[in-house]
Amino acid sequence: MDVRFLKEERSIIDSRGTRDQGELPPEKRQQKSLFFPEPRASFDDLWLFSGGDLVCWAEWTVRKLQYGYHRLYYVRGGRAWYITDGKRYALKQGHLYLFPAYPHCYGIEHDPKEPLNVLWCHFELHPGLVNDLIEFDPAGDEQIMTALRLWADVTGLEKPGNELYHIVSLLLHLLGRSVPFAYTDHPFGEVEKYIDRHLSEKMTVETLAARFGYSRAYFTREFTKAYKMSPGTYLKILRMSRATEMLRSGLSVDDVCSGMGYSDKKVFFRAFKAYHGVTTTEFLENNRTGP
Repeated sequence: MDVRFLKEERSIIDSRGTRDQGELPPEKRQQKSLFFPEPRASFDDLWLFSGGDLVCWAEWTVRKLQYGYHRLYYVRGGRAWYITDGKRYALKQGHLYLFPAYPHCYGIEHDPKEPLNVLWCHFELHPGLVNDLIEFDPAGDEQIMTALRLWADVTGLEKPGNELYHIVSLLLHLLGRSVPFAYTDHPFGEVEKYIDRHLSEKMTVETLAARFGYSRAYFTREFTKAYKMSPGTYLKILRMSRATEMLRSGLSVDDVCSGMGYSDKKVFFRAFKAYHGVTTTEFLENNRTGP
């Protein structure tokens, strides 16, 4: 089964608990989050995976890794830090943050005594959308402030439709007026689209190069120039990032393996632990509802 074409609606996590929450402790069931069993595609190639309204629990953290998706945060309270290259940058209350995707490596921490209170979402657009963390103070922009209020309202809906997807799309368009987005036309744009559409299939650097008429050496060299990583690394990060979001949404390991091109569960479990440093069970215990 290809989870990209599942026709079920997203589910909403609330204090009553759902299949998405499993056996999370009570303190992790206080806020609402939206999960998408499949990415939602838009006219501008925005793929939205998950989002919500959360006061993070004491143990919450974002492990320092390369991520195949962007994070969008609106910080409403608490103390938290963006960590990269040995530096820590404090996230400010009332500010909007757009976190970079691969090849950037970063983590996020917060003060358990002053937990992060945040509107958040995970989405894919273009890996080169931003070159580093983007910080924006929306206080003087009434349109963005209105969109942020709508974002908070959507997380409280009993039966949400596509509202969050439209709000995130709107926010990115509004941010684009002030933020230096980098919509770079990579020479391998068609390759990127092909990979996106065929992640459930067996795919190697050799087969990709041959499909587009390149030698393996030329393809690897030029792809690495364009994306600042090898095609093999790109595939690994993209698959693992999407697989992680699918697990967080409540999909089974079997669905994740078939949807992301893993040959069997053992291969996926090994890849997951190598990437995250923990097992799938340990990860979900601490990350199912987190941003």
